[in-house]
Amino acid sequence: MRSSCSWRIDSAYKKRIPQDLKMCLDDEELDTDEKCTICLSMLEDGEDVRRLPCMHLFHQACVDQWLATSRKCPICRVDIETQLTPDS
Repeated sequence: MRSSCSWRIDSAYKKRIPQDLKMCLDDEELDTDEKCTICLSMLEDGEDVRRLPCMHLFHQACVDQWLATSRKCPICRVDIETQLTPDS
């Protein structure tokens, strides 16, 4: 029997992602050449984007799908869950 080593971020974790990480590009001053490094498409005005605690910016749908399988930033590999946990 072969065992699988995979995990998914549960819905409770996804609910802990602060809503202020979600924004519309109209709210954000942006370098005109900025791309979502997940899908490699340009970030356009009016699109829903999410800035992670490490300050990297992605399309919301792209990074939400990424966070369903990994809890690390796709660029710098910082642990997002650790960054969202308040200091004790």
